[in-house]
Amino acid sequence: MTDSRPLLPLALIALAAWLVYLLTPILTPFLASALLAYLGNPAVNRLERWHWPRPLAVALVFLLFALLVMALLFFLIPALQAQITSFIAKAPSYFDWLQHTALPWLQAMLGVELSLDITTIRQTLLGHWREMGDWATAFFLYVARSGLSIIGWFATTLLVPVVTFYLLLDWDKLLARALTWLPPRRRGQALRLARETDEVLPQYVIQQIYEATKGNCYVCTGVGQHQMWAAQYFWYDKPNSFITSGGLGTMGFEVPAAMGAQVAAPNDTVWSICGDGGFMMTLQELATIAEYQWPIKFAIVNNNVLGMVRQWQELFYKNNLVATPLKNPDFVKLAEAFGILGLRAQKKLDVKPVIETAMSHPGPVVIDFQVKYDENCYPMVPPGAALHETIDLPAAPREEVKVR
Repeated sequence: MTDSRPLLPLALIALAAWLVYLLTPILTPFLASALLAYLGNPAVNRLERWHWPRPLAVALVFLLFALLVMALLFFLIPALQAQITSFIAKAPSYFDWLQHTALPWLQAMLGVELSLDITTIRQTLLGHWREMGDWATAFFLYVARSGLSIIGWFATTLLVPVVTFYLLLDWDKLLARALTWLPPRRRGQALRLARETDEVLPQYVIQQIYEATKGNCYVCTGVGQHQMWAAQYFWYDKPNSFITSGGLGTMGFEVPAAMGAQVAAPNDTVWSICGDGGFMMTLQELATIAEYQWPIKFAIVNNNVLGMVRQWQELFYKNNLVATPLKNPDFVKLAEAFGILGLRAQKKLDVKPVIETAMSHPGPVVIDFQVKYDENCYPMVPPGAALHETIDLPAAPREEVKVR
């Protein structure tokens, strides 16, 4: 009676192959997505730098990637058939070597007699190997043809019309027009708006910089309240245009970061939104900026205090202000001392004209925006609190904040 145990591994392999064949329509999108995320992300980022919308960039990279994979499959199928034919031709010599050389050596080394029926395995494999090769070829052709059918439908039905639509229309104007169709409340959620007041608010200053640039610039910040406001009140239409210091939080980062951004993008506008405390830490770099005449626009949010620390002292330490008020220099005269245009805005009506003057000036500009001293930045998480206890923007300017 022939031992059927050698046939068990073949049965398991056949079962696994059958499952893969059935699950191919489900597994292929996941595998393709993983490969696309790893290999295609740099290409998507490059298209974004060329001002392509991210969904369109992802669709184009996916199409090119899928076409490449399908082409490789078609090239690999003939090579696979050739390998199967070559193996079948050489298979008898392989099994003779296994039976007369490898198996006796293994028995002698282990000191046991192995009951391995190589003759049965040989007959089984050689009898079905060609059928398995034909099945594998048919499987790869199935994957390739199915993939090309899906890609063709995707390209002709979705991608080509969208690409044509994008090339024929001005995307920025279209997006701006679509935003006007949104209800005011929805637009307010998408872009925070500074509250109406006669005082010069830092949020209003940043909002006006966005209005003047239409978002077509690089924005560099330091660390503190101005950093949070720049993230909230400047709408970043330009991909990868917000350069800020996260992590440990480096005050003064806004000046050298703006220098690097301007050197890397000499034809683009660079705004450095500065805190007065952070600007004092790296303002000596104005000498280098004046020497090379880099047209960086510095917007100093000057509240004469280390704003973030003052906010914590006010809310959590009974307004006991220690080492937070600043004795700042005259930033306009300081800029002029370096040969740089210095401007100042002390009233709300001065903000727009000052920004327009800075935008029209071909060289570097330092603007001293003298803003409200005790403006707080929200939302914030109190010390020792959980995220669901976040303090949101008060409904009234001086609404009492309850602290545990």
